[in-house]
Amino acid sequence: MTKLCVAVSVLIFAVATAAAQQSVAPPPRTADSGPSLEATLKFLQDKLRNIGKMNWAVYCHNNIEGDDVSSLFSREKINVTADVPNCRITYHRKEFRDDQLQNDQDFWVNFRNVEVIQVGSGDEMQNRVEARSGHPQISCRVEPSIWIVRVDNLQDEFYFYDEELANRIAKAMLHAVELCGGSNHDPF
Repeated sequence: MTKLCVAVSVLIFAVATAAAQQSVAPPPRTADSGPSLEATLKFLQDKLRNIGKMNWAVYCHNNIEGDDVSSLFSREKINVTADVPNCRITYHRKEFRDDQLQNDQDFWVNFRNVEVIQVGSGDEMQNRVEARSGHPQISCRVEPSIWIVRVDNLQDEFYFYDEELANRIAKAMLHAVELCGGSNHDPF
């Protein structure tokens, strides 16, 4: 009877171990399968420095009550710097809404901690925000058309007039996450 218990315990442990091994995320890719971390962060630094000040308007319509609301936005990221030893990009963000200063401070994206990177049009992102806020009856449009790369939902957003550039930035950020070991904090 003792031998049977030991055999069953070993079998259960082997099945549990095999299941756990299947769900464990793969280790981060090495620099051999793409640009190095230094090259990736330098690419992000250079592209983000060239964006300059972004200006756009958001026009929203309440489909039930019929009223319209609009706001003017301006956002600029300055002093964008690749921080390779700490696996991050640092920058200063200055933003206005209807000519009122909303933010004027230093930020960073630590690629070791990034979980999600999303890309979408300004219209898509704004309408998602309204729906999540309990306002599905509000529909919005953004002019001019902009593309947003959102890091970890609302941690920060990067704005672009060019969809192709937004997608390239998102791809480089995903590669930085892989190189830094992000998005697989605790695979067990």
